[in-house]
Amino acid sequence: MASERIEAPAGQPGAGSGVSATVRGWFNRTFDSLRNRNLRILWIGTLLNFAGVTMNQTAQGVVAFDLTGNSRAVGTVMLGSGLSLLFISPLAGALADRVSKRTMLISCQAITAATFFFVGFAITAGFINIPLLAVAAFVSGTMFAMIRSVRNAYIGELATTAQRGNAVAVQQLAMTVMMVSGPFAAGILIGWDAFGSAGTYTVMGGAFTLAIITMLQLPATSAPKRSTGAPNLLRDSWIGMQYGWKNPEIRWVLGGFLLLTIVGNPYITLLPGYAKEELGVSTANLGMLLGVSAVGGFIVSLGAASMADSPKATHLLGACNILFGVSLVGLCFAPNLGMAATVMLFLGAGASGFQVLNLAVALRAAEVAYMGRVAALTMMASSLSSIVALPVGILADRYGERPMLGTMGVAVLAVAFVLIIWRNTSPTPDTAISAG
Repeated sequence: MASERIEAPAGQPGAGSGVSATVRGWFNRTFDSLRNRNLRILWIGTLLNFAGVTMNQTAQGVVAFDLTGNSRAVGTVMLGSGLSLLFISPLAGALADRVSKRTMLISCQAITAATFFFVGFAITAGFINIPLLAVAAFVSGTMFAMIRSVRNAYIGELATTAQRGNAVAVQQLAMTVMMVSGPFAAGILIGWDAFGSAGTYTVMGGAFTLAIITMLQLPATSAPKRSTGAPNLLRDSWIGMQYGWKNPEIRWVLGGFLLLTIVGNPYITLLPGYAKEELGVSTANLGMLLGVSAVGGFIVSLGAASMADSPKATHLLGACNILFGVSLVGLCFAPNLGMAATVMLFLGAGASGFQVLNLAVALRAAEVAYMGRVAALTMMASSLSSIVALPVGILADRYGERPMLGTMGVAVLAVAFVLIIWRNTSPTPDTAISAG
C-alpha cells in the first residue's frame, strides 16, 4: 500500500519566531506522522484499543485480589496472559508479515470484545473464578499479541521510511494516553455501584467494538503475494528471530528490553496488595496510582516521540531505565498514599519511556519486511514479566510487597548500568539515522 503524506503549507514551519517558532517546530516533529490520514485513523483505533487493554490491567487485578485476598491469585491471572504472549508472539509476528493487516486487526478486536463481554456476564451471574479469569486473560493476551504485531507491521505499509520511528512512537503515545485515563476510569467504575466490575468489563468490550468501527475506515488491504516454496509460518518465525539476533542495534535493544522486563515489569502484580496491605487503602485506589503513573509516562512519551528518529534516542532510553529502577526503590519506602502517588509519577515516566523507546529504536532499525516479527520479539519479552508475576506474587505473600519492590528496583538499576557498558564497549551503528 502506498504511503500517503499531507505536507504542511509552504513556509508554515518557518513562520513566526522565538518561542512560538520553537513550539511549532517541536509540535511538527512530535506529530509529524499524523499528517498521514491513514496513520491518523490507525492512531484513533490504537487509542480505543488500549482503552480496553489498560482498563483490563486494573480490572483483572482487582477482581482476582478481591476474590481471594492474595497476590498469588493476581500472578496466576497474569500468568495466563504471559503464556499466550510467549507462545503466540513469534507466530503473530510472522503472520503479521503475510496477511491482510486490516482484516486481522478487526478479527482479533472482535474476539477480544466478546471475551470482555463474557467476563462481565460471568461476574454478574456469579460464576466468575480465578481459573475462568486466567483463561480470559490467555484469550485476550493472545489477541493482544496479534493486534500489537499486526499494528506495528501495518505502520510499515502506511508510513514513509523517514516517518517510521516517529509513527511507532506516536502510536505508542496513544497507549500512554490511555494509560493515563484507562486505569483511573477503571478504578472509578469498579468503585461505582452502578457499574462495578461487571460494568467495567462491559465498557472495555465496548471500547474494542468502537475500535473495530474505526478500523473499517481504513482502505481494504490484501495479503502480500508469496512466491512458490516460500518458508512456512514456523520457518518465518525462526527467520525473524535470526534477523533480530544478527542486527546489532536490534540485539542490544531487545536484550535490554528482555532483562528489564523480567526484573522490573512484574511490579504491576504487587500493586493491588501494596495498596491494601502496605498503604491501608482500598484496591480501587489502584486505578488512581496507575493513572498518576501514566501521567509521567505521557510526558516522557511526548519527548520520546520527538526524539525517536534522532541519535539522542538511546541516551534518553538509558536515562529512563535508571529512573525506572530508582522509582521502584522509592515506592518501597513510600510511607503513605500521597507519597506513593508522587513516586508513581516518576515510575510511570521511567517505565513508559523504556517501553516506547525500545520499540521505536528496534523498529526503525528493521527492514519493513521484518517489522512484524521484530515487534513480536518485544512481545515475547513482555510475556516473561507476566510469567514471572506468579513467583513474584508468591514471594510477596510471604515477605511483603515493599521488600519485593525494593529488590526489583535494585535489579533494574544493575541491568541499566550493564546496558550502558554493553553499548559503550560494543558500538552499534544506528542504521535509521545514517539513512536519514
